[in-house]
Amino acid sequence: MSALPASGSLSAGGARGVLLPVRDPATRLFLLTRLIVSFDESDQQTLAALVACGFTPELIDKLRSMSMADAMRFASSCCGLSVGVDGAAVRQQMNSLERARTDRQMYEGFIRAGASPTLVSRLFGVSSDDVRRLRKLIAPGAATGGRPRIPDEVVRGEIESVWRDLEKQGHGEREALWRLHQQFQDLSMATLETVIRPPRPLVDVGPAWPLTSRGLGNQATA
Repeated sequence: MSALPASGSLSAGGARGVLLPVRDPATRLFLLTRLIVSFDESDQQTLAALVACGFTPELIDKLRSMSMADAMRFASSCCGLSVGVDGAAVRQQMNSLERARTDRQMYEGFIRAGASPTLVSRLFGVSSDDVRRLRKLIAPGAATGGRPRIPDEVVRGEIESVWRDLEKQGHGEREALWRLHQQFQDLSMATLETVIRPPRPLVDVGPAWPLTSRGLGNQATA
């Protein structure tokens, strides 16, 4: 919203924008109410900018004290209110929206592909409980229980070869896993993860009790 002439241009955050005229009286009335509210809600920098473009304390008081009938008459014709549009900010918000939509689609895609809740939780920053709840809604058949089925040696070799190629191409983990599944859609994501990240064998770490110097001494005496 701006009180500058509709044919002018504005600068917001260093980016050039354009002012669009508002021809609908109802929209002008809404902008007028938002302008009046901004007198109380804006920070000092914004208030200083308003004063600099002609909003004297006297004018602000008159706008604040207008009746609804006067406000409607005020907004019935061109009253200096227009809409400022920052193309760079609009583009940034659209890109953010598209990224969020893509992330959501991939998030649900991983669940439908049978990825483990632990993997989905780590890749998308959500809790495992949230993953399980969504899986019940959109892919109740994806959870088979137990350990994932391990493919035969030939297929494992193919999976590992494709995975190495994807890593060399510089894809992030999430994108690489998704591309891997696109090439092996008959296998669950959990199965693919087992092939490229086989479970580590258990290591014997010795006795559970602390081996203190006293304990070692007792053992030596024995």
